[in-house]
Amino acid sequence: MINRLATYKVRAESISKVRDALAKFVEATNDQGPEGIEIAIFCEKDGLTHHHYSSFPNEQAYIEHGDSAYFAEFWEVLYECCETFAQSVELELLHTINT
Repeated sequence: MINRLATYKVRAESISKVRDALAKFVEATNDQGPEGIEIAIFCEKDGLTHHHYSSFPNEQAYIEHGDSAYFAEFWEVLYECCETFAQSVELELLHTINT
C-alpha cells in the first residue's frame, strides 16, 4: 500500500476556482481512476489550507493515477492558484483504528 500526503495553501481570490477543480478531479477519479484507491481532501478552518491524502493498493495504481489526464488537469489549475505548496510525501502507516 502506498500512502501520500500533499499540503497546499490556496490564494483567497482563487478558492472558488480550486473548489471547482477539486469537484471535477473527484468525479473523474471516481469514474476513471484505478480500482482500490482512496482519496480524502481536508481543509483547515482558514478555508485555504488543504491536505490531500491518497492511498493506493499498489505501485501500478499509483502510477496509473499519476499519469492520468484528470490528475494533470487538476494539478495544472492548482499550481497556478497556490500561495504555498509542500511537496507530496509518502507516509508509512504505523497504526489504524476502525471501530
